[in-house]
Amino acid sequence: MNTYMQKMWSLTAALILAASVVAMWVWPKVFGGGPHPIMGWAELNSGAAWLYPVGRWGFAALAAIAVVLLVIPRTRMIGGWTALALSVTYMVLHSTPWLGWNIPEYGPLTEALAAGRSLAEIQAMNLGTDYGAHGTLTMVLAVLAGMVIIAERTLRKPKPPRQTSVNLASID
Repeated sequence: MNTYMQKMWSLTAALILAASVVAMWVWPKVFGGGPHPIMGWAELNSGAAWLYPVGRWGFAALAAIAVVLLVIPRTRMIGGWTALALSVTYMVLHSTPWLGWNIPEYGPLTEALAAGRSLAEIQAMNLGTDYGAHGTLTMVLAVLAGMVIIAERTLRKPKPPRQTSVNLASID
């Protein structure tokens, strides 16, 4: 594959990943307004009170940094690794009872969180779930981050030295 195609592959994967990170991890946490359903649900399930205010803004800041790093060619590899680390962290959290794979429906969950309902009250509401959509999209973002990393590694792979012919007759 020529260098131009490798650069286009890297740029395309990075832009798709950056847009997806903004749509899933930055925009809802920063501009979502009201309680964030995922962070609020994780806080209720875990009892870790820091997850809602600190976790929400901390994860949003890390995701925003990843986006900036992804769009700058020199830092794209670091952005890919940052997005992959966030994806793996979220997948681990989705694999724990703290968050779970199936998140209750976001609209009713956000309303219940805003009303200050307890975990038991929300569970008693028997809300539908997202059927693992959030966790699955997190896995898709991990794959995209892997594509960016592979593309960047391919671009940065050292080229083998050029072989030059040596005139053995001139060596004494």
